[in-house]
Amino acid sequence: GWLIEGPGGFLENGIEHGNPRVSTSVISAGEQPLPDEATTALRLPRGTVGFVLERVRRVDGELALFSTNYTPPSVAPVVAAAAGVRHGSSSLTMALQAAGYTAAGARRVIHAVAAPSAVASHLKVRTGTPLLCIRSTTWDQSLVPYDYYETWLRTDVVPLEVDATTTRAGVEEGTALM
Repeated sequence: GWLIEGPGGFLENGIEHGNPRVSTSVISAGEQPLPDEATTALRLPRGTVGFVLERVRRVDGELALFSTNYTPPSVAPVVAAAAGVRHGSSSLTMALQAAGYTAAGARRVIHAVAAPSAVASHLKVRTGTPLLCIRSTTWDQSLVPYDYYETWLRTDVVPLEVDATTTRAGVEEGTALM
């Protein structure tokens, strides 16, 4: 499963949960103008150039998700220098952590939506196929956002699971796993 509430990415969480059969293919990687939703999430002016990383992930050889990470200009050199990340052989989360970008928090919004044609093409499904779209903004201790991503998940390959736990106060909390 994928711990949606955890600080790690899909690769780290997959391995931690006993699934080392996660593979990554990079579709594109490079600096380009960030879309409006990314500049808004990263609190940047419209048209800011940052690093954009598009990838597909497979679980046991089956296409599971299409993901795009957007990083601001201050973080772009870290991603550009991370050859393993740009080639799909290492983790973006770990590369960012090694450069001093440690997550203090993140906000993830999940919607069930119909796959747009570009996403459907990457996942080899029909346009309109139901997928989960996860949008996430991660920030550091200073509350400065340094990563925004949009992931399109095939829940027929990686299902959404929720484990409920209780706190000392007796209030139920949910931890979403995929």
